[in-house]
Amino acid sequence: MKAARVLDKVSGWLCAGACVAIAVMMILMVADAVSRKFVGSIPGGYNTTVGLLTLVLFLPQGYAQMKRQHIAVDLIFGRLSDKTQAILRAIGAIAGIAVFGVLTYAGALKAWEATLAGEEWMGATFYPAWPFRWTIPVGLGVLTLQLAVTAIEEFRTARGLKTAGGRP
Repeated sequence: MKAARVLDKVSGWLCAGACVAIAVMMILMVADAVSRKFVGSIPGGYNTTVGLLTLVLFLPQGYAQMKRQHIAVDLIFGRLSDKTQAILRAIGAIAGIAVFGVLTYAGALKAWEATLAGEEWMGATFYPAWPFRWTIPVGLGVLTLQLAVTAIEEFRTARGLKTAGGRP
């Protein structure tokens, strides 16, 4: 599936963006802590950290699904046959599509409203909040698409058209 490969690349880039956001957050927090001792807090530093946190939380979700690294409980699941496991993983992916599809839609509506309103956070400086609102529907949207790929792959596995475990 060529679309799945494109989605995998997008997921990888979003995850890389979240990694960069972590690095920026660390540098900013250290710089803010040091500057407080000499000249005071960095204006907008706290708001930037909060905004970057949305990138860290939402952007890598699709990548985690692609690698099948979300939390799973294998107490009973591991004792089932490969076919049953694949069917249950597909059903779980479909349930995830329903939940995260709704959250993607709701997040996109809220992000659009925030964009139109030019939403800002108040503090030492007025800080634009609306760009960070878009990380929620983008991250959850990619997760939803990755769940769709997972469901297809797991149903193919259950039918014996592919080996268990999906993509490497």
